[in-house]
Amino acid sequence: MSAPPRLAAVVGVGVCSSLGLDAESSLAAVEAGLSRMCTTEAFGTGDTTAVCAPLELLGVDTARGRRVHWLAGTAYLDLMRRFADWKRVELPLIMVGPEPVADHDVPRDFMITHLRELSDAAVPRPVDGWWSAGGRGGWFAAVAKAHALLAGGEPLVLIGAVDTDCDPASLLRLSRRGALLGDDNPQGRIPGEAAAFVLLARPDVPRQIKARPWAWINAHHSGTEPRNLLQPKSTLAEGLTRLFAQLRDAYPSWRADAVYSSQPTTNHWGREFKMASLRHAELMPEPMNYASLHDELGDCGAATAPIQLAFAGLRFSRGDALRRVLIYGESDDGTLGACLVEAGARGPK
Repeated sequence: MSAPPRLAAVVGVGVCSSLGLDAESSLAAVEAGLSRMCTTEAFGTGDTTAVCAPLELLGVDTARGRRVHWLAGTAYLDLMRRFADWKRVELPLIMVGPEPVADHDVPRDFMITHLRELSDAAVPRPVDGWWSAGGRGGWFAAVAKAHALLAGGEPLVLIGAVDTDCDPASLLRLSRRGALLGDDNPQGRIPGEAAAFVLLARPDVPRQIKARPWAWINAHHSGTEPRNLLQPKSTLAEGLTRLFAQLRDAYPSWRADAVYSSQPTTNHWGREFKMASLRHAELMPEPMNYASLHDELGDCGAATAPIQLAFAGLRFSRGDALRRVLIYGESDDGTLGACLVEAGARGPK
């Protein structure tokens, strides 16, 4: 039986992280084992400290709105520099931000004006319902929305994602939840911040616009984890198990060379993945090859999955052995998503 058709081509990416102002430097820093963690007391509790991974240029005292615009603008410029010969190409835009419980102090409408002023190469056009407060798992719903637009005739769709918990208000919110890594909470998270843009194209478009695909998205699914982090019961990985089953149904003979996770490296997420992956061992790498960015970049929320996709594309293009990657993510509220990604063309971007 022939494989299902590819759903979308990744023809461009842009990244801004605490370790780099573009995709290439961010990946190089991660692969070199670098991190930019700092300890702060800047969030007003007086007797509590937090480890976080802020962009050095922004420090820890910059307000969230300014951080969001700076991160998103820098990632957008990284994408646009790859299309220097374009002139005001209209791009339908979908944005993913922090999940609902954390979706505060993000001035959305000004972001469109901000992006349009940064480059003449493209004109981002927000689609209906262009902003999604989705967090780590919400990015995959944006991929589904982009795929629907491509299937409906759009040649290109731009998906952006931005998230930060390194500002004083966010650190205070996480501290009150008991979610921060500390001496009394070894299972806490390290807040991070980042932004990423991914330009998707219909499968027939890369050749028309003379663009080399970074990667191909072959399948994507979204779901919900009932025993999520915000409720008291231990996870049984029911939602993630169903998600992996859907991916296997879409591509029965597909086996990943690596799993790229969007999750913090804590026991909750590790236990959940272990249960779901053992139930669908045929989909998983053998031996297991699992990569998280938490120890280098901290928890970058909604931006993590597209950063993982950008890193996969860069590794594909330089000829790394891995050619198939499963990327998945789950928000604290149980919003889930995953996609199957295959290598595009090799060569410089």
